[in-house]
Amino acid sequence: MLYLSNSKPAVCKSARVRQNRRMRNPDKWWPMEPEEPEPDVPEPLGTDAGTELPKSRRGALVGLVIVLLLVIGGLLLTRVLRGMSQLQDCALSGRSNCT
Repeated sequence: MLYLSNSKPAVCKSARVRQNRRMRNPDKWWPMEPEEPEPDVPEPLGTDAGTELPKSRRGALVGLVIVLLLVIGGLLLTRVLRGMSQLQDCALSGRSNCT
């Protein structure tokens, strides 16, 4: 350390600034805290473990019906468009008996 004539230690200004500021954490992601396992809760005496209510499959059935309707509609549309294409091909070739 460097001493001056008035016997006070010489302190750099940057050292004083560093002492007064808090250090910023360069890592923006904080570590996740471990999750605590949920405690086992005993079931009430009046219920049985094997009697669970069946889950509703109504949403799955509605989705299946919608998909089937789309497939059937697509097949019908391709059949109609194929017939119209054949009729136009016949008419454009100059034939008069196109049905």
